[in-house]
Amino acid sequence: MTIQLVFLGAGGGSVEVAEALALSAGGGTAAVTLLGFLDDDERLPGAPALALPLLGGTGMAPELCRRSADLRFVLGIASDKQMRARDALVARLALPAERWFTFVHASAQVSPSARLGAGALVLQQALLGPHCVLGDLVRVSPRACIGHDTVIGSRAVVAPAATVSGRVRIGEGAYIGAASVIAPEVVIGAGAVVGLGAVVLRDVPPGVTVVGNPARALR
Repeated sequence: MTIQLVFLGAGGGSVEVAEALALSAGGGTAAVTLLGFLDDDERLPGAPALALPLLGGTGMAPELCRRSADLRFVLGIASDKQMRARDALVARLALPAERWFTFVHASAQVSPSARLGAGALVLQQALLGPHCVLGDLVRVSPRACIGHDTVIGSRAVVAPAATVSGRVRIGEGAYIGAASVIAPEVVIGAGAVVGLGAVVLRDVPPGVTVVGNPARALR
């Protein structure tokens, strides 16, 4: 079987994953064909360097599924400013779990005891410690470190070079900013945002944005 991949979102977050897959020959999957992107912004060019076009709007996803049983999707949207739109897109499409493509880059270090949900993405040089749990559609970006026994809820994004200590709990749809640090056993609520370089020493309530060192709620 040749898996056909379509990326949801045609911005930089999707292009990064497409390039990582292209350069790693499908992430260890024997036969993967990258088809292109779906995005509701028709101005986006896709990825010309990879010869991957913008195929159309995100509403095409159900029709593409009907055309091919081998089609899989990658949720490439990863900006902190697009987290609500990301969640809304997933809810609107309501794709079954088997339609999401799970990808672990060859350079990532993933504990054998870690568990990954459908559509999870673990990118270049990321680290997942023992007994980590990633929910569906979680994105762990390049050089991010996830400590032991940490649980990350569905659709959360961990940005590049973030350090998440052991036994942390991150809620669904939360965003952990680049180069941020989260102390052990901290709880990050659903939909919360941890800003760039923030040092989080205390729990963050759902939907709250924190910034700084030590991290404080943004007013």
